[in-house]
Amino acid sequence: MIELKGIMSPTEATAYLALLNSGASTATTAIKKTGMHRSSVYDALEKLARKGLVSYIMKNGVKHFEAANPEALQKYFSEKEKAVDELIDRLSAKHSAQQELKAEILEGYGALKKMMMQFIDTASKSRTEYLSYGTLPEFRDALAPWLEIHHKERIRKKVPTKIIFSRGAEHRAENAGSMQFASAKCLPAELNAPVTTEISGDEIMIIHWAEKPLIVHIESREIAESYRKHFGFLWGISKFIHS
Repeated sequence: MIELKGIMSPTEATAYLALLNSGASTATTAIKKTGMHRSSVYDALEKLARKGLVSYIMKNGVKHFEAANPEALQKYFSEKEKAVDELIDRLSAKHSAQQELKAEILEGYGALKKMMMQFIDTASKSRTEYLSYGTLPEFRDALAPWLEIHHKERIRKKVPTKIIFSRGAEHRAENAGSMQFASAKCLPAELNAPVTTEISGDEIMIIHWAEKPLIVHIESREIAESYRKHFGFLWGISKFIHS
């Protein structure tokens, strides 16, 4: 018997080949030719008809079944394969989106320091710049003693950084710009806000400065690239501070 395993079930294959060999036949004839149980043949013929691989006509009130041209098999399974491919693409896209986007909310200076050290590692491993923009001086001052440790680690790993400070933090911009592997500018005053955004590799950190800083940490290549483009725009309209 021609091997149709994987294309249709064994009972469907037997019924299809019987009709293909004998031409238009009644279900009774198909039962005799296949040697299968009556209910199995009827079930197989019904499924093949739904797939468009068997058709029937009525003669004297009796159904006569006929197998579709073998070329119909190719068309049927090409369409089925296309549908499966499209389903896989949709599921893969959904899975990738779930895998690529991770988010968490953290609170406090301890969590912030840990995350900023992580961003140095991320930038080092991904060979990207550590970007930061939108820091008001009164909030950044709370981190001043620790920032020296942070930048020493960044310089040790030779991670380049660009920092855009809010207007009013000119002294910090000047100091930051004098460090190794660092450049700094200041935003126009009208863009000041109590929020800092930092970008490193595929990670973004949005810091709302308060008594206990609130940190939104996001991991997403697409979102990081969007923020990186926004940073590039802000860098273009910001100004270097000279002593």
